[in-house]
Amino acid sequence: MTIIETIFLGIVQGLTEFIPISSSGHLLLLSEMLGINTSESSFIGFTIFVHVGTLLAALIFFRKELLKYMQILLKVIHLKSFKKLKTTDKTGLFEIKNIAIASTVTLIIAFFLRHTIQDFYENPENDLEVQKQIILITIIGLIIAGTIFLISTRIKIHRKNRIHNLPWYKTILIGLAQTIALFYGVSRSGSTLTMCHMVGLKKQDSVKYVFIISIPVILAGFIYEIYQVVTSAETLSNDLIVTYFIGFITAFISGYIAIKFLIEYLKHNSIAIFGVYCIGFAILSSVILLT
Repeated sequence: MTIIETIFLGIVQGLTEFIPISSSGHLLLLSEMLGINTSESSFIGFTIFVHVGTLLAALIFFRKELLKYMQILLKVIHLKSFKKLKTTDKTGLFEIKNIAIASTVTLIIAFFLRHTIQDFYENPENDLEVQKQIILITIIGLIIAGTIFLISTRIKIHRKNRIHNLPWYKTILIGLAQTIALFYGVSRSGSTLTMCHMVGLKKQDSVKYVFIISIPVILAGFIYEIYQVVTSAETLSNDLIVTYFIGFITAFISGYIAIKFLIEYLKHNSIAIFGVYCIGFAILSSVILLT
């Protein structure tokens, strides 16, 4: 990968990790357009560093909320009683519970599907025909996701739930929606934002909830990628450390900007425009890669 390609894909990863247009779909399709082999060890190193960048962006952006949650948990441990907590702390503890439920649902399913997903999408022995099938499936995923975004925004739902009083079964549904993003072309933030809308979670809570429940998932993905490198014959090239660092920085900056942008944008708008984009990008990709 060249420096220019690294900067470009780092920006793409940072933006699409949080904006609901599918980071996995964009990395795959744009890498194909640029002629980059995504199964090479150099690209594996790149994905590790850009995931660290987007993870750090989320941690820094939501540092106040995360620090508040840590303080509440420490209070519970210290007081050894839920009843002694202040009302605001009790509310925060219920938020933590619902964040944990949704994240756990995603992590459990991802754990059992990890080999199946990886063997299909990232197998270095995939021939040209299989790679075309992967591209086609990714394009179909973008179209389906985009269509769902457009349809869901036209469904009127009374959104009265807050994060702390969201029923457990609705929390599980949001966790399941996040799991769908294991398939390339389906946006994690898009699928979870759509489910948040359908289960009646208030708009101002939805974006924060969606981003915070993604943090454990991104962290787990990063740990798994590191584990793969450590337990395999693959090594991260020292010659590419500067390239990796550039990917990290660009993903961090663009990821932070993406979070801030989406929070402000969704205060007054829906995700419909991202549905249109997903469909448009899928059509463009099919013309370039499948014709």
